[in-house]
Amino acid sequence: MVLALILFLASCVNSTQETGTESENSVFNKSCPEIQLVESLLQSSLDYEELQHYFHFEELPERIPLTITQSESIPKGITLEKGGEKVEFTSKNNQKAIAFTKVLIEQNTAEVSFNYPPEGIIVELYFNKTDCSWELEKGQIKEQ
Repeated sequence: MVLALILFLASCVNSTQETGTESENSVFNKSCPEIQLVESLLQSSLDYEELQHYFHFEELPERIPLTITQSESIPKGITLEKGGEKVEFTSKNNQKAIAFTKVLIEQNTAEVSFNYPPEGIIVELYFNKTDCSWELEKGQIKEQ
């Protein structure tokens, strides 16, 4: 996943040399730093309306704070919130944590996939970029 993002960014740099300025061609630019775009994308993913009833925060308060397994596709230093608290990141495989399996950001679109083992679901989301934020194009939840 990270390799795909690196290869894409490398192609953006190459196309910048041929066709214009970096801010015109890069996925990330000074007005939208990479960490801000990724943070916004992941927060939008956690806020997906159809996903909310799977968290059961009121019935199962022990699920707060929400935990996410840290991976290469998630930059260190981002801040996410869910259930009224900051999300915690864990480096261990945790069957109670969300595990992002795909975070692919292209020029004006993004694709995110993750699983949530406590509920046995896989979430697939597709976004369009608007300025420094993301609008959901479509999403689906599959039960395992």
